[in-house]
Amino acid sequence: MDQQYDVLIVDDHQIVREGLKSLLSDVPWARIVGEARTVREVFDMDFGNPPHLILIDPNVSGDVDLDSIKQIKAVHPFIKVLALTANESEDWVYKCLEAGVNGYVVKKSPCSELLMAAQTVLDGKTFLSPGVLVDVAKVYLEGRRSKQPEALVGALTHREREVFQLVGQGHKNREIAELLYISIKTVEKHRATMMRKLRLKSPADVRRLWVLLKDTFTAP
Repeated sequence: MDQQYDVLIVDDHQIVREGLKSLLSDVPWARIVGEARTVREVFDMDFGNPPHLILIDPNVSGDVDLDSIKQIKAVHPFIKVLALTANESEDWVYKCLEAGVNGYVVKKSPCSELLMAAQTVLDGKTFLSPGVLVDVAKVYLEGRRSKQPEALVGALTHREREVFQLVGQGHKNREIAELLYISIKTVEKHRATMMRKLRLKSPADVRRLWVLLKDTFTAP
């Protein structure tokens, strides 16, 4: 990487922050511009320019940090956020992705993986630690080795794709019915067919798949 990127480190453990600073000090493209214990502290920091990358453990303050990440991304969408945490819970990974996190690395990972993740998100792509990726993906990849999720979604009808999108965005059946000007019973029918075709078992499964596909998904 030829360009130098400003990096902000957010972790409640000083020893972790010191370790990250030591690691990144040997990386030509990284320039440490600050550190904080929580994301909320970031709002009180005075930057000449916003950092390009924020390394954060969002598990410290839980949903409070996730709400803060959403606020940061809303104001500065170009900032890349890389979660570095010991939490490998599938639900927590999903929450972080929904909040706008660009990458997710577990703390037991080797340093080389963290550096790879940082470069990946700075390049505009999403990165998930291999073990986490397996856990997140298995809910819709099991038994579908010959088909990619995009291909499965492509098999949906126009209405089923609309229902998939709205369920993925968190809408309830009544809300979907109102948005599409159809009956709740019709929504339930399309929803059941959509989930059967995608081999999903719950609304949470639909939301996880939506998070991974929404950037490339276009309803017909």
